[in-house]
Amino acid sequence: MNDRILLLVAIFAVLSIIPGMIVEPKNGWIEGIFILAALFIQVLITSWNDYVKDSKFIELQSLNREESLPVLRGKKGSMQTVSVWKLVVGDIVQLQPGDKVPADCLVV
Repeated sequence: MNDRILLLVAIFAVLSIIPGMIVEPKNGWIEGIFILAALFIQVLITSWNDYVKDSKFIELQSLNREESLPVLRGKKGSMQTVSVWKLVVGDIVQLQPGDKVPADCLVV
């Protein structure tokens, strides 16, 4: 409900209930109530859609974080596959075209 237009629609829907009840006391309130109900349904659908987008984004981010890279590690220079979260100072990462740099580094 941070959208100004939705807030204005809600205010005008409430304001339309008053003259509707004055002109037709039996059924005049129905129009304003249905506008509020439609507004409520729209807010629910929008918030559900945002929630689904956020959860898919978080899922994609977690897949990105679990990337493993070939690393030269140790005195003998043995090649190991290491997660990007397990990199330490002194590791030499072999980057291929299209790879992302997983940490702050020196390019050799």
